[in-house]
Amino acid sequence: MSDIAELLKLIQEKIKPRAELNRNFPNFIKSIRFPIFKNLEPNTQINFTHPFTVFVGQNGCGKSSALTGLAGAPSGTSVGNYWFSTAVDPIREDVGRPNCIIFKYFNKDANRDVEVIKTRGAYNKNIKRADGTVEFVKNPDYWEPKRADVGYQMELPALGDDGTPEPGSLKSKRWIVPSIPVEYIDFRSELSAFDQYFYFGEKPQNLKRYRSKQDRLRAWLKNRLAPVLSGSKKLLKSRDGKALNDEMESLSHAELSVVSEILGKVYTSCQMINHRFFDRISGYSVMFRQEGRQYSEAFAGSGEMAVVRVVTTVMRALPKSLILLDEPEVSLHPGAQKRLRIFLLKEIAERAHQVVMCTHSPVFLEGLPPKCIKVFVPSMLDKFRVVEDVSSTDAFVQIGHSISGTHQLIVEDKSAQLIVEHALQHLGGIYPQIFEVVFWPGGSSAIFKDLIVYARQNDQTKFVLFDGDCYVSDWPEVGSVTDNNLSQTIASLCGQSVEKLGFRMDSNTSQKQKLELYREYLQYLSTQCVFLPGLTPEEFIWLSCRVPERDECETSVTNTGKNRFKDFLGAYTKQEFGEDTAENRRFATKQLLHKYLDHDSLLFKELINKLEIIRSQVRH
Repeated sequence: MSDIAELLKLIQEKIKPRAELNRNFPNFIKSIRFPIFKNLEPNTQINFTHPFTVFVGQNGCGKSSALTGLAGAPSGTSVGNYWFSTAVDPIREDVGRPNCIIFKYFNKDANRDVEVIKTRGAYNKNIKRADGTVEFVKNPDYWEPKRADVGYQMELPALGDDGTPEPGSLKSKRWIVPSIPVEYIDFRSELSAFDQYFYFGEKPQNLKRYRSKQDRLRAWLKNRLAPVLSGSKKLLKSRDGKALNDEMESLSHAELSVVSEILGKVYTSCQMINHRFFDRISGYSVMFRQEGRQYSEAFAGSGEMAVVRVVTTVMRALPKSLILLDEPEVSLHPGAQKRLRIFLLKEIAERAHQVVMCTHSPVFLEGLPPKCIKVFVPSMLDKFRVVEDVSSTDAFVQIGHSISGTHQLIVEDKSAQLIVEHALQHLGGIYPQIFEVVFWPGGSSAIFKDLIVYARQNDQTKFVLFDGDCYVSDWPEVGSVTDNNLSQTIASLCGQSVEKLGFRMDSNTSQKQKLELYREYLQYLSTQCVFLPGLTPEEFIWLSCRVPERDECETSVTNTGKNRFKDFLGAYTKQEFGEDTAENRRFATKQLLHKYLDHDSLLFKELINKLEIIRSQVRH
C-alpha cells in the first residue's frame, strides 16, 4: 500500500482549487447544519473541505448522531431509519421548529453550492396497493425535504416570469435533493451471525436433543451452514418456504489481497454469506482459508470479520459514494488500523468517495491535516458543539490521550528527515537514542498551528527543524516586542495571521490573556524551533555531496530558480535508476548521503552545530 503522505498529497491535488473538488468529487457534501437535532447544540454546523473526515469526542457527544444525519441526507434515505421515537425515549419537537438537517452540495445545473433541508414530521396517509386495497400508513418519524427555509438563512431558488423553476430546483421552491450512494456501517453492531445467536439468541426450550445454545449451533452449523459454505447446497428454505440465505459470495483476488494486507495474514480464499440459519437472526458468516487450515467466523477474531465487511463494502460501493463508518477500530490492533486508513485513503483517491468516520482511536488521527479532524466537545447548554480544523495533537488531548514519548525532531518533508537522521548517526553516542526524526505532513503552516498546543503545555520534548526557505529573521527577544507589534511579529515569522493559526480562545478571553498566549507562543518558537541550512533539503544535499557527474546533471536542467536543486536531484535519479519516481528519488537521496556526503562541508557543519545546541537543551 502507498504511504499516507503520498495519498494525502494526491487527494489534495484533486480538491484544490474548488473547481477541482466539484469536478473530481461531484457527490461531495460540503457542509451539514443541525438547527435542532438530538444532543447537538442548536445550529451546529460541520464543514467538509476534505474527502476524509474524522469525528472525535467522548462517548455520547453526538458523533454518531451527526453520522446518521449524513446518512439520511441524500435522496432516498431517511434519518428515521436510525433515530425514531419510542414510548421510553420520545422525540420532542419545539413549536413550529421540528428536528431537521440542512446540507450543502454543488448543484451542477445551478452551477453553485446550494442547501437542502429535511425535516421530521408525521406521515398519516391512505396508500392504495396494487391489488386495489387501501391501507392506512402511519409513521411518526417521517423525514422529507421541504421548501428552503429563509428563517435558517437558506437561499430560495428563483422562479421565472412564466413560473419555470431555476435550473436545479423545483416549482416548490426547493433545490433538488442529490442522489448519492450511501454505505453506512456501525461496527459496534457488526456481529457475525454466530455471535449474534450465541450472545443474544434464545436458549433452546423444551427440546430434548438440544440442551444448550452450543448444541443448537452445532446442529445448525452441520446441517445448514456447512452444506452452503461447501457448495453442496445453494439455497435453504424454512418450513414455510421462505429463503434462509442469500447467494454465497467469494472475495475477489483484489479484495482478498487488501484483507490480507490489513490483517497481516495470507488468506488463500474467503467466502461470505448473509443468512438466517440461526433462529432466523439475519447476519453474516465467513469461511476463511489459509494454507493448511480453514475456519469460520466462530473461530475467527471479530477484527477479521470487521475488516472483511469494510473492505467488501467499500470496494463494491458505487464510485463517488458517501461512506460512513462508526468506530471501525473495534477489535483492530494499531497496525491494522493504520493499514485500514491507508486503504480508505487509496479508495478515496481512486474512486472519489467521501468517507466520514467516528473514532476514539488516536491511530486514525496521526499525520492527518487539521481540516480532516472535527472534535465534539461539551457546550454550556448541556449539549455538544463541534470544533473544526483541529490538529491531531489537540484532538488527542480532547479524547484523553496523553502526549508523551521520546524527544522528537519534527521536519517538513522526507528529504529533510533523511538528512537529519544521517546527521544523528554521524554524531553517534546518545544522539540516535534520544531523538526520533518525525516527518510532519502539511508543511510549515500546519506545524506552526500544531505548535500552539505544545506551547500551551510547554512541551520540551518537541523540536522543529523548518526548511531554510521559511526563515524570515532570527527569533526576536520576546521582551523586546511591544504589545502593539506582537500579533504582527508572529504573523510575519509564521507566514499567517494569529487568527489563522487558531489560538484556542472564547468570547470571555480578555485582551491581556490574548497577549499572554501570544508571548508564550513566541517564546516557545524561539527555544524549540531552528532552520535547516540552505533554502531547501535538495539544495543542502546537492551542495554538501560530492555528486558523481554533477556537471552533466546540472547542464541538463534549464530551471534557474531555487527549485533547480530538485531538478538536479531528479536528473541524478534518472541517471542512476533509469526513471525519476518518488521511490527512486528516495533511494538516490540515501545513496548521496551515505556515499558522497562531505562531512566537512559548511552546510553539514552548520547542521551539526544546530543539533548540538538542541542536545544541550535536553534533560536526559
